[in-house]
Amino acid sequence: MELKKGSMLYFAEVDYKNLQLLLNNLEGLEDAVLVRCEQCVEKYMKVLLKEKLGEINTSHNLSVILNKLLSIYPELKPYKSLCRFLKDCYYDRNYETEGYYELEQEEFKETLDEAVKLIKYLREKCLE
Repeated sequence: MELKKGSMLYFAEVDYKNLQLLLNNLEGLEDAVLVRCEQCVEKYMKVLLKEKLGEINTSHNLSVILNKLLSIYPELKPYKSLCRFLKDCYYDRNYETEGYYELEQEEFKETLDEAVKLIKYLREKCLE
């Protein structure tokens, strides 16, 4: 599929490619990986909002965006807490905040696995 440069899907795909590079060189880049996951989820969800609901969303709140998509994709409901966490990661892992806390290795792995699963699902829906 040819992507129009500058489109939200183009930006989502660029973030996805960046995430793949980070996943292959993960050590010491855990925070960057979580931020990239947040960016992928946000952009793919915005593509679906535009395609399915005709809405161009400028919010960065993944929970708000997810709630709008639930009417079309109710199977996304289990990802509500992940979306809240990733939204917080964007700020907590990009800027000095009081909210930063380090995940235990197992907790990081579980979160990453869940995020990658969500990203793959959203990406598949966007590229159909």
